[in-house]
Amino acid sequence: MIELIKKYLKSSLIPEFNKEPVFSFPSDERIGLYIHYAFCKHICMFCPYHKIQYDESIVREYTDCVIREFELHNLKSFTSLYIGGGTPSNDKYFLERILPFFKDFIKNEISLEIHPLDATSDNIEFYKSNGINFVSLGVQSFDDEFLRFIGRNHSGLDNEIALENIMNAKFDFVDVDLIFKPEKSFENLKKDFTSAAKYSPEQISVYPLMRFSYTGLGKTKNIPSREKEYFRELDKVASDLGYGRDTLWTYTLKNKTGRFSSVGREFYLGLGMSSSSFSGNVFSTNTFSFEKYREYIFKGKIPVDSVYFFDDYQGALFYSFWALYNRKLEMKNIEKFFPGGYNKILTVMKFLKSLKYLEGSGDRYYVTDKGLEILLELEEWLTYEFIDPLWSRLRASAKKSQLGEISSPTDNEVY
Repeated sequence: MIELIKKYLKSSLIPEFNKEPVFSFPSDERIGLYIHYAFCKHICMFCPYHKIQYDESIVREYTDCVIREFELHNLKSFTSLYIGGGTPSNDKYFLERILPFFKDFIKNEISLEIHPLDATSDNIEFYKSNGINFVSLGVQSFDDEFLRFIGRNHSGLDNEIALENIMNAKFDFVDVDLIFKPEKSFENLKKDFTSAAKYSPEQISVYPLMRFSYTGLGKTKNIPSREKEYFRELDKVASDLGYGRDTLWTYTLKNKTGRFSSVGREFYLGLGMSSSSFSGNVFSTNTFSFEKYREYIFKGKIPVDSVYFFDDYQGALFYSFWALYNRKLEMKNIEKFFPGGYNKILTVMKFLKSLKYLEGSGDRYYVTDKGLEILLELEEWLTYEFIDPLWSRLRASAKKSQLGEISSPTDNEVY
């Protein structure tokens, strides 16, 4: 059945371009807000997320555009705010404009991705005074050789200092991001995890190195069998250190609640270049081009370059995957938001349960440890079959825009 679903998705999910979506979010009680800061002063060769070289004048104009984009939407209440990038933590101008403007629209956490070199006492005080209470520190590794390999501009010692500063600041929730290369020994990953855990952050996120086609790793491949083996071993190490695996990639202190995640929201509105939104029946991605982004905003248009329009079953599959990523699916939510897809999803869940990938009843399903291994394979399949080709196409279109060709992607581009 899993292979049949893959074939169905490949044949039925085709992005559409040059169409402005109409968002119909189910409830403001369930919508997260994501803002993409699309700039870096230092570009890392492994990172697939869209960014351009920092330019102060462009950032100032971009900041105005983000606020104007928000005003194009009739939404004024969000469960959370997540600011990612790029490197948002080293731009006080952007944060000083964005945080005061949006904070009254946010009911719960305000999250920020922080580069280790930005985790100084002065910056941390600035983050806290402006309402940031959830943070993710982009450590990636404590191994200097690996940090050089992925093109980072900080050292293992810098990471130790940054993490100590972050923990001393008493944020409500701290996540540490780690990346591992399955070609290396498991002992490298174990050492990194143990180094992070000694500071007792609420969460440690662990990702296999992704190999997007347009990055410096594009000619290499993931090794799913090795990755699954490493996660099995890491589950044991983490448990001994007081952490439990609560999503596909994250380990949380066993006595803590909460989660730092950019993909854990049921529905979300994305603002800024390359950001995505999901409303249930629409999954859209904004333009990757600053020129086009600015042009859309000045014309009062939502700056979307690609859209997937979902029927109830497709929307329910998308929703269910990310719910299961977080290890729990409430079937009442499928019935409520995707009634036309409920019976098909229930059949799929029962089948997955028969294979021991899930446990639970018809009301609620939980992902087993065995099921996490299938999710890992599915996540990487989705990445390379859908996300990588789409982002490659939008990147190609953005490059044309930068050359003065303000045009949307065409069918003969790299998709």
